[in-house]
Amino acid sequence: MITGALAREERPVAPTPSTPARRNARWRHLSIDLRRHAVPVALLLGLCLAIAAPLAGVVMQSFRIPQTLLTDTWSLANYRRLLESDILASARASLIIAFGSTIIATVVGVTLAWLVARTDVPFRRGLEALSIMPFFLSPLIGSVAWTYLGDPRMGLLNKALITIGLTQEPLINIHSYAGIIFVLGLFLVPFVVVLSTSSLRQMDSSLETAARVCGASTMRTMLRVTVPLAAPAVLSAALLAFVFAIEDLSVPLLLGYPQGIQTLSTRIYDSVQIFPPKYGVGAVVGVLLMCITALCLWLQRWTLRRRSFFTVTGRSGGEQDLVRLGRARWPVFLLVLGYVFVSAVLPLAVLALVALSARWTGDVRLDELTLANFRALFAHGSNVPSALLNSLVLATICASVGILLSVVAVYAIERTRVPGRRLFEAVLTFPVAVPGLVLAVGLLALFIHTWLFATLVIIGIGYVIRDFPLGQRNVAASFAAIHPELEEAARVGGARWLRYVRRVLLPLLRPGLIGGWLLLFLAFMREVPMSAMLSSSSTRTLAVELLNNVAFAPPGVVAAFTLMQVSILLLAACLLWLATAGGVRNRTRALEV
Repeated sequence: MITGALAREERPVAPTPSTPARRNARWRHLSIDLRRHAVPVALLLGLCLAIAAPLAGVVMQSFRIPQTLLTDTWSLANYRRLLESDILASARASLIIAFGSTIIATVVGVTLAWLVARTDVPFRRGLEALSIMPFFLSPLIGSVAWTYLGDPRMGLLNKALITIGLTQEPLINIHSYAGIIFVLGLFLVPFVVVLSTSSLRQMDSSLETAARVCGASTMRTMLRVTVPLAAPAVLSAALLAFVFAIEDLSVPLLLGYPQGIQTLSTRIYDSVQIFPPKYGVGAVVGVLLMCITALCLWLQRWTLRRRSFFTVTGRSGGEQDLVRLGRARWPVFLLVLGYVFVSAVLPLAVLALVALSARWTGDVRLDELTLANFRALFAHGSNVPSALLNSLVLATICASVGILLSVVAVYAIERTRVPGRRLFEAVLTFPVAVPGLVLAVGLLALFIHTWLFATLVIIGIGYVIRDFPLGQRNVAASFAAIHPELEEAARVGGARWLRYVRRVLLPLLRPGLIGGWLLLFLAFMREVPMSAMLSSSSTRTLAVELLNNVAFAPPGVVAAFTLMQVSILLLAACLLWLATAGGVRNRTRALEV
């Protein structure tokens, strides 16, 4: 044994490179990698700067006080405005509306997600698709529809309740805090459903089975086991709903503003629309919004950091045992259909009824049905055709640019060795947690004295920055299925990087690119806050023109305009569904080629 030990000691040991040699080799490989991928790395850095610049512009603008038309000075006067009673009242109104609508969206959304993912409710797949229909209508369209349904004077529901004798006075007032919270929460439910369903569907059901074996009821098991285990997805969905609620402009502007309900979003909108515009006040309110959303993000991480949520392990088969609803299957099915009816069918029905009416007073008059409101949209002097063209051009170009930049960004993060690329990834996803109104104020601060001010270009820049994470996530999901060996094989064959991207990468990514493009197109067609802040009289989009029509056009014309926008959104949604449904099949064919 001693001889063996000595023999092992006498074996020659391969020299290990010194620390400086290893460092030099690492930097040499990094330099080669950067030169090979100079284009994606440069674009990745440019994207991060483009996201950071408007946020820095908001902060800088918040310290500026205008002296003359072209000069200003630095001061803390704008921040002292935050302590004034009107700003505090707006902040209180924003928090009440945001928390209330988030609670509605989270409770309803998680319940719907649990029903379609973990129970045997009939027609689960169909109900899952129907539950996200309000996403394709948008809160702006929902606000217009519910104005015709719940207005105290001309609301269809109030007139119907009075007619059948259930009440003598209007029972529903949609122009109130409760009305705003209800409408906004209703149209935020799809975000919670989408984010919660995947987590609930991947969860191992053994813990739920154990709870039921111990005597827990179905509802108790869902509340005490299922939902807590899905807490990361639920909290993320609630955070996203809160950010969307606190930044939303359309619902408070249409339902609350006429009754004197001012939120932070309408306060920012007012400060920019008046003459002379008070960009400093808008910027400091924007900083307040950023702080609120940043606080929510910190609370989410603080809540989750010391808890474990592992539900899929190597010991379990990950089988999904659906919860048997028994006799409650069909009542639950009807309950879900009731949500679809209230959130989608009823608003669309009243819009169609108002659009076909010669005049709207809340009563249904079949002898006054007409198509004149639809003809008025494209009559001489109407701004609707130009707004439609602006929206289509912006949505098409910005969706294409966003998807191309997403491909480059995901490639730079996943296929290069750029130092800090995970930090870049976090920066690129940051706009999701930043209100669009804040980004709009930052862009105004940066480009107010340039030719980009009040042009379609600045609106397009805002679109791409705000919704870039949507395209990035979609592309990243498709990118994960493509092995790096394909690029290595192309490089061995003598193909340059651009040729590899054009001939190999993009064809394999085609299903994900189509789905991501349509998703961005939908987001841009229904976008309101940034469009309202950045547009002018000649660059109005469909959403901005609809806001203008609500104030000045007859109800029938407004309803006809709204239905036209709904038709475009639903057409894009159908194309998105077809692209998503055929994604796996198309990817398989691309791999075979």
